[in-house]
Amino acid sequence: MKIRPLQGEVLLYMEPPPTESAGGIALIQEAPESENPAEAVFGQVRALGVWPLDSHGRMIPYDVKPGDRVAINSGAGRWLRAPGERLKIVHSSRILAIAEK
Repeated sequence: MKIRPLQGEVLLYMEPPPTESAGGIALIQEAPESENPAEAVFGQVRALGVWPLDSHGRMIPYDVKPGDRVAINSGAGRWLRAPGERLKIVHSSRILAIAEK
């Protein structure tokens, strides 16, 4: 299935939450990700919508590109249900940072 976001939106593949800590302790997810908005989560940009427009009608280019690993608040965006995929549509202004290697 091919998904193309609309103007100003970004399609992200969300990384699964960790199941154990660095010390080997099993982590239990108490609340669904959408109910814990203070926590930042990471995703990979899969697709970009059409560039958004400013108040003068000029296109504003994105700061991200497909393949970038980005951080967003866990409560940002909307989940998409696709078999075997963890996809989220997020407005480009909701991206907090780009994780660089």
